[in-house]
Amino acid sequence: MTDFSKQKWVKAGWQGLTFELPEEWNIGAIGGEKTQGYLRFDDSDMPRMEVKWADAGKSFIDIPGLVDKYLKDLQKGKKKDRPEVLRDIKLVSKRKLRGKKGLETFAWKSETQGFGAAWYCPDCHRTVIIQVMGRLDEPVQELAERVILGSEDHTVGDWAYWSAYGFGFEAPADFILSGQKLMAGLIEVALSREGERLTAARWGMANIVLKRTSLEEWGKKELAKRIKKFTTEFSTETYRGHEAIVITGRSNLPQDKIQAFVQHVRGKDFPDRVRAILWHCEEDNKLFYVEGIMDREHVGLVDETAGRIVCHGGDTDV
Repeated sequence: MTDFSKQKWVKAGWQGLTFELPEEWNIGAIGGEKTQGYLRFDDSDMPRMEVKWADAGKSFIDIPGLVDKYLKDLQKGKKKDRPEVLRDIKLVSKRKLRGKKGLETFAWKSETQGFGAAWYCPDCHRTVIIQVMGRLDEPVQELAERVILGSEDHTVGDWAYWSAYGFGFEAPADFILSGQKLMAGLIEVALSREGERLTAARWGMANIVLKRTSLEEWGKKELAKRIKKFTTEFSTETYRGHEAIVITGRSNLPQDKIQAFVQHVRGKDFPDRVRAILWHCEEDNKLFYVEGIMDREHVGLVDETAGRIVCHGGDTDV
């Protein structure tokens, strides 16, 4: 039996949702987008938590019906060992989930067990269903209560938290997800906003990556393909106490220069500048990277985002 009381709990975040979860839980499945999506977190033994969300607008929301459908889907294809389902169990109170509407709780049991809750948030207009799963000999109900009470269904403030496999960072909340790479050696999250792009990435096993090359040589080779259309300058610097490469540049396409001028005369943004920071955190044995293709007035967001990446033991630069 897993002893959750001895596990380290960490912050996890995706698409504006944030959670406090055991450190060993990582993304096992992912789908959808900001308006509607699905996440599942697993540990080395089994799926541990799943969450579904959807933008419901401001119309009437039938949360009991939403839970009915969710539990019905759970039982599909299970003629044998069909889960025993309980509704309106004592799990979390409406008082503790202040501001949420139509709170419904549920539980089920078969070879494993699960406890969950569903609600509607009138602030972000999302419906959310969260359930936590475990073996029959584990304190899943207490675990589910802690997870649910530690969750947020929308971003509070101007910065949204994103994380995957131990890589966490904050980015401006109005940037939306445009792509991700969740691989053993590379975690990368790409965001966009009206033509501007912001990318945060982490490479693991930096000692192997840099075994036969320098950070500058590796950076120029690896990053050049990302910023082909820009005339750039590379400089070697120290960033947060680490060896770093800083890239600055401007689009080398004549049409971009013309469009940038026209858009700025109109008082509008145009993403014709690039800024990027790559640094080697020896303590974590990782390479961290933040890149922005931005309007000239917004390139500072690259430095702000880089400063919010968790680095060497939890330190940030903000």
